[in-house]
Amino acid sequence: MASPNPKPISFPDAWKLRSKYAAWDSETMVCFDGGGIRGYASLLMLEKLMEKIYHDPENKYRPGTVDDMCPAHYFDYFYGTSTGGLIALMFGRLRMTLGDAKRAYENFASGIFSAQMRQNSLLGSKWNHTNLVNNIDTLVAGRGPNPADGHGVPAQAPLFNNLPSPPDLCKVGVVTYKESLFWRLLKSNVTSFEGEGEAAMILRTYDLPEYNPYSRDPLGKHDHITIQQACRATSAAPTFFQPQEIQWSEVENGVQKIVKHSFIDGGVGTNNPTLRAWKEVCSLRQGSRQSGLKQASKGLTIVSFGTGIPSKSWRGRFSPTKKMLDTQRTHEQMEENVRLRIFEKGYYFRFNVKRGLNKMPMDEYTDGTLGPPGTISTIKTMVDDAFKDTADPQETEMRNCLPGLAKRLVQQREDRTKTQPMWDRLRDCTLHECRICATANANNSNTNDYKYCASWYTVIDELKEHVKQKHPLPAGLTIDKIPEREYDIVHLPYHRRGTKGPW
Repeated sequence: MASPNPKPISFPDAWKLRSKYAAWDSETMVCFDGGGIRGYASLLMLEKLMEKIYHDPENKYRPGTVDDMCPAHYFDYFYGTSTGGLIALMFGRLRMTLGDAKRAYENFASGIFSAQMRQNSLLGSKWNHTNLVNNIDTLVAGRGPNPADGHGVPAQAPLFNNLPSPPDLCKVGVVTYKESLFWRLLKSNVTSFEGEGEAAMILRTYDLPEYNPYSRDPLGKHDHITIQQACRATSAAPTFFQPQEIQWSEVENGVQKIVKHSFIDGGVGTNNPTLRAWKEVCSLRQGSRQSGLKQASKGLTIVSFGTGIPSKSWRGRFSPTKKMLDTQRTHEQMEENVRLRIFEKGYYFRFNVKRGLNKMPMDEYTDGTLGPPGTISTIKTMVDDAFKDTADPQETEMRNCLPGLAKRLVQQREDRTKTQPMWDRLRDCTLHECRICATANANNSNTNDYKYCASWYTVIDELKEHVKQKHPLPAGLTIDKIPEREYDIVHLPYHRRGTKGPW
């Protein structure tokens, strides 16, 4: 039985372990543009990359199918805007497999944008906001710990619904804006805040270091925010859905007060989060070292997925809405950074669909039962066409870079599998609990006899050290001679239900 009142989990030791190995110096970041229903194209383009990884001759780790692969095993940072933010949270925070994420997105799209969910715009928003909330809550709840599968954890363990996650696992950030800022943007006739850190806000699963010159926003720590709130905030597109209100308590000048803000879709100014996310990661990678963006970007691979290339028609040039949703400008800025050698050539990859996807309404969904192909089927065709052998130079470059990128990710994983116990921790998200303490607590629930050692451990070595210090062993017996099952209770609170590695 698990201990009833475990102390908060401590992760610093696991994080220090990670810094000891050169295999963890090279990192990968993936970003997903906003785009409503068109975000499904990002999942399909990621699938193309995962297929290359799966079939790479050097890859030693193949689950049953490509759909069973877990992107969190290949990327260290996940960022997204709007529905791209949902995808980032699905992979990085909820640790879904590729197949799980595709099915969840399909169900989400049909549940949100079906014709019967449309409502009179006089009510304030085009689509039913309650339905959005319910679908997001269902999505998140379905990934929580399940005591029935034997891998559940007590409620006092880090709450699964909280946005923050262990710092030695994947880091996730979703882009949003304060609603008040959006209206100020419109009144001032500013058409984009793209790349301006003080405008776009990132709701994070982690804390920023004290020295973070490239990433500032006034929210600070996000311990008070849940995964559901982050999902709703990044996807609450103005006129489509109601803003997401988040409130928390702060202490200012010794006085505790309630702070309340309304947040909206990050796509109103940062529909392509890559530039903003890159600077954020640079703050994390350099810590307190004032090394500059170039040094902080060393060894960082950036992969970005789009939701269609905006039209260059004359209407688009003068449309404030189209300018605000423009993702190509950020891509051009990233390419300029490559040209200026701020980061190395061959470390930035952009995947997008050039033809047709940009013309698809972001909130269009049909299931194809009444004649024309359904929305999901149409997007699949567009993505397949973009990766076919054509003469288009942009599509040719996109296809040609897949094998090299896949090989790099395969090699990164292979190098990390040799760094135990860090790889086991990342792969399975394991937590260890002292069985001796748990049993004692169960038998002495009304006493504090064992309170000092009722805690969780991220790696088995920490638990072994605890046993040696707190539970004296008989003479001549060492911890290495005791079966782990005698003192270890293993929990998988962040892994998908009923499964355990190695995939």
